[in-house]
Amino acid sequence: MTMKPKPKPMRMALRKRPRAKLSMSTSTTKARTPLAPGLSIVALMAVYGCATPGAPTAEREADRVEPSLESAAFLPADQAQADSLLARAQAALDEGDFALADSLSLQVEGEFGAAPGSVNALWIRARAAYALGEPEGALAAARRFRPYLPDGDERISEVALLEGDALQALGRNGEAVAAWLSAPGETVSAEALDRVQSQAEELTERELIELIASEEGLVPPVLAELAFRQFRRGLEDGARVYATRALESGATGRAQLLAEGVMAGDLSEFVVIPRIGVILPTSGSPASGSSPTAFKRGLPSRLRCLARQREIAPRPSW
Repeated sequence: MTMKPKPKPMRMALRKRPRAKLSMSTSTTKARTPLAPGLSIVALMAVYGCATPGAPTAEREADRVEPSLESAAFLPADQAQADSLLARAQAALDEGDFALADSLSLQVEGEFGAAPGSVNALWIRARAAYALGEPEGALAAARRFRPYLPDGDERISEVALLEGDALQALGRNGEAVAAWLSAPGETVSAEALDRVQSQAEELTERELIELIASEEGLVPPVLAELAFRQFRRGLEDGARVYATRALESGATGRAQLLAEGVMAGDLSEFVVIPRIGVILPTSGSPASGSSPTAFKRGLPSRLRCLARQREIAPRPSW
């Protein structure tokens, strides 16, 4: 009886787990091509968006937010009410209802000072107060509003004009001229120069010198006016220096005529010589005509006497 051989047990061959290839392969390993080349670009666009180079979009949005008068917490739900009050105040100002515009701007400041954009209430109130004949209130509101404006804001020159107008209304002429000329980083507008030209005649010589020393007053109207004042006092050399600077700065109108008159040494057009005269009757009754006749006969001799007294009178030492 033959014995059948026992079947050998089957061995299970274990598969080796493939090793993951490193992304940074050597030069002998070929890079694996992605199945969808466009997906990487789409993913980047989804993450970073379509923003142009520069500041992030979120920061740009934040930069556009108008500043507020207060830094306290503010409920976004109240923003609509604050915006509505500001819009009504601006509409009242445009329509000439300055009392209502002033009242609404004060309400925004008192109740919604922490709302973004509440600073605009100051600018509305400044214009309304000036129109109501309250230059002090207009000046205070304008000066509070001005620091909130960024460089290059077109409202800077408008605030400077209003500030100067309010100072002029208060009789502070030197400060008014300085305000009209003190818009930082802004070219002096023709409107501001017209105001300075009309006000320069009212300034004292000391105020003119202080304006020029501050460099804000280096404009033709101020330079020409100081040249005129110094020329009249006999300071011709200094007067011609200021007149030259006025002409080189583009003086026009009265400033140009003053500067040219100083350079030519002839300001007769601007110097008023007072004349004294009397009206005497030469007809009528004999009683009314005798005195004027005697006055006319004695006038030449009296004038000669006054001239001699002037020649021998002592002159002041200064």
